[in-house]
Amino acid sequence: MNGEQIHEEGIVIEAKDGKAKVELHTNDACEECTAKVFCKPKDENANVLEVRDPIGVKPGDEVTINIEGSDILRASLKLYGIPLLLVVAGIILGSEVFKDDILGIIMGLGSATLYYFGLYFVWKRSEEQVMPTIISVKLN
Repeated sequence: MNGEQIHEEGIVIEAKDGKAKVELHTNDACEECTAKVFCKPKDENANVLEVRDPIGVKPGDEVTINIEGSDILRASLKLYGIPLLLVVAGIILGSEVFKDDILGIIMGLGSATLYYFGLYFVWKRSEEQVMPTIISVKLN
């Protein structure tokens, strides 16, 4: 997965400040796609993906985007792996310290919740956001 690259085609629906929102049409492959962590469903027939725009596209342009396997792995770890470890560690630590399973569960879920809040605010401000990139524009 680390060396894998996924190429998708879509239509730009919004572009500004070096980023763009691209609409991708859903198909059968979407169910098993490893890049689902980046897509936001628009409706049952389309997904919207926020991407880097090094080219300077405008709404209506047909573009090809590239998603690196390492970006998928990194985003998956940030969104699922680390919170899972925090929940498990919090439950174990909380149960040992407080000698109460309920307080351990609360501590585990609380630590994951704090992580998500922190991730949300840091990720929004970060210039190093993990996101796909536009690699070409189809000329009409």
